[in-house]
Amino acid sequence: MKTQLIFDEDIPTYKQLLAILREKDSQQLIRNDSVGHATVLVQNLVEHAEKEILLYSSSFCEEFYLKEEILEAFKKKKDLSVKVIIHYKFDEAEDSVGQNKTIARYNEILGDHVKIKFMNAEDNLKIEDISLNNFLVADEKGFRYEKSEPSKEACVSKGILPTPAVGSLNDPALSKELAEAFNKKFSQLS
Repeated sequence: MKTQLIFDEDIPTYKQLLAILREKDSQQLIRNDSVGHATVLVQNLVEHAEKEILLYSSSFCEEFYLKEEILEAFKKKKDLSVKVIIHYKFDEAEDSVGQNKTIARYNEILGDHVKIKFMNAEDNLKIEDISLNNFLVADEKGFRYEKSEPSKEACVSKGILPTPAVGSLNDPALSKELAEAFNKKFSQLS
C-alpha cells in the first residue's frame, strides 16, 4: 500500500485505515498533516501503548494536547501503569512552568505516572546532525513525527495549522532511533 494523504473531512476512512494497518501489524508510513488526522493517530498510539509513551514537544499546544480524545486516551494509561515521559521546550520569554495549562493538566491526570523535564528553547534533540521536531513514540514501536520546523504560528488560539507529519503503528527501527535521542537528552537534564 502506498503512503496516502486522506483529507481532514474523511476521518472515518482514516480511522479504518489505521485499524487495518494495526491488524496487519504493517510498517506502512502514514501521512497525517491535518489536525484531525494527528488527533486520530496520537489517540491510537496512546490507546495501544502497553509500557511507555515518550512525548517531545516544542509547544505542548493546549489546543491539541487538551483535546478531549487525547486526554481520555492518556487518562486510561494511568490505570494501566504505562509510563509517560515528556520533554517540553521551555521558553522563559513566553512561558512559565507554573502557568502552562497543558503541563498542569497532564500532571493532574497522570500523577506519579508522568515525568516531565524542561529543555531550554535553544536546545534541540538530534539524530546525528538532524534536529528533531515534535514527536511521540509508543513502546518503541509506533510513532508520529512532525517533519517541518516548529513555528510559533502553528499553535494559536484561533486554531492549529496543518503541519507536515508522518507516522507508523509499527516501525521499530525509526521508533527506536527517536526513543534513543529522547532518552539520551532526558538523562542529561536535571
